Amino acid sequence: MRSIPLTMVLVLTGCAALGGGQARDPDPAPAGWTANIRAVGGHGHSGFAIGTLTRTGETRVSVTMDGGSAGGVHPWYVHQGRCGEVGERVGSPQEYPSLKPNQRGDASATATIAVPLDPDDPYSVQIHQDEDPETLVGCGNLVRSW
Repeated sequence: MRSIPLTMVLVLTGCAALGGGQARDPDPAPAGWTANIRAVGGHGHSGFAIGTLTRTGETRVSVTMDGGSAGGVHPWYVHQGRCGEVGERVGSPQEYPSLKPNQRGDASATATIAVPLDPDDPYSVQIHQDEDPETLVGCGNLVRSW
């Protein structure tokens, strides 16, 4: 019977463990949350939001809206609590790029919030009026999607 030198076994075992030298993609993160954003008030905006947890412990939320006015600027944030409740904003305002509608009134933006959302707590996405940040023009409750 022919024997294989120990160094050859170690080399072959190491290559197999590395997957032939190719990097392996990490498992995907859980899906996260979704929200249907409904218009608030007579000139409200609607749309949807998708939130996911990142591997680094942050939360990424993307918002798409329609019904805006070209040239407008709409701040938006994730808040603790459901629509109609007054809840604290999650993260800092600098983490949220404003929604800026195009000529058709459509806009989208993505925020990476430095903290993870707690899966057991209620959250909402709130879109604010550009000239009056206290006035809501759209709101949607984030619902867990996993």
